[in-house]
Amino acid sequence: MSDTSRDPLRHILSTCAAQALAFSPAILSPLTVGGLINGLGIGEVEAGALVTAEFLVMGITSILVAPVSVRIPYRLLALAGGVLLLAGHAGAALAADLSELYPWRIIAGVGCGCLLATVNASIAQARAPDRLYGLAWAAGYTFTAIMAVVITESNDLVTYDIVFGSLAVTMLIFLPLVWFVPDHGSAPASLSLPSDSIRAGSILMVGLIVIGISMMAYYAFLERLAVQIGANPAETGRIVAGAQVAGIIGGLLAAPVARRLGLVAGLCVVSILHAVTITLAVWTDTVIVLGVVAFFEAVLFIIMVPLVFTLAAGIDTKGRWAAIAGGVFVISTAIGPVVGAFLIEETGYGAIAWMQWPAVLLAVSIFAWINRSSYGKQS
Repeated sequence: MSDTSRDPLRHILSTCAAQALAFSPAILSPLTVGGLINGLGIGEVEAGALVTAEFLVMGITSILVAPVSVRIPYRLLALAGGVLLLAGHAGAALAADLSELYPWRIIAGVGCGCLLATVNASIAQARAPDRLYGLAWAAGYTFTAIMAVVITESNDLVTYDIVFGSLAVTMLIFLPLVWFVPDHGSAPASLSLPSDSIRAGSILMVGLIVIGISMMAYYAFLERLAVQIGANPAETGRIVAGAQVAGIIGGLLAAPVARRLGLVAGLCVVSILHAVTITLAVWTDTVIVLGVVAFFEAVLFIIMVPLVFTLAAGIDTKGRWAAIAGGVFVISTAIGPVVGAFLIEETGYGAIAWMQWPAVLLAVSIFAWINRSSYGKQS
């Protein structure tokens, strides 16, 4: 799982910065969806489709980059991704309609994918990957919590240009830090994945897919859940920001949970509790209750994700399964908003709660299987 030594501070800071920049569009997606609806007058399906397209490109790029990342200096790959992401944010902020937004968000998706593959492969080779994954996710949520508060508290109506413009400005400020992302060790003789890791890695990716789809079907519409029960813009912003703060706590708790309960046992317990919180969030009709359960949902989810990535890191010492996991996770979260929008339009928000339970049962079964394999014993 990890050793007792510490990673150098400059590596921790640069990795956390890269993670925050790569995942800020995804974490802020509730504001993006609301901003698209407010700014363009489109529906949930159209807004969700744009977010989905961006996430799909991000995930596919990460998966494609993963096998070759062992031959490219991480800092160059991260910097290239950062420049593309900056261009995508700036162009989207200036776009006038949905058709103009698509190419810019595709560019942003490619940039995010490069950053994502870099940071996950790099962390997988760290001295303490479970600790560093947790810190990186905590940094991402700290970054976006501040952004969510600033955006919602300073604007009566949040529109897409405000969201993307804010992302562009913060990207410009923090981009230089990604140059210090730690590089990989010696490159393997072959770019292909070790044959004995393919089965375990593939099955783990299935678990990651169901987690990502079920969670994002809820999270992409958190802002809409708040609005439909009467939350005003400031209350909605505080709910979304509260989830970001909760993510910080979850990231810091990931490694202690793994050490206390065991990596896989901790994953199983947290996954079940996570499904409970989403069910409560969907069914409540009280703003305060929604804020509380949304907070705990985020804590639990950001405990889960670093632990899954730590499992992936144990499957391939060069970090390729961890980089692939990043892409698979993003693709699954890209599908989530579309699934959520379909369920909402066909049967209402309650369907999002019901879908959590078959998803968590499948994921827990997969984690249990990994635990019985040699890779689970390593972790």
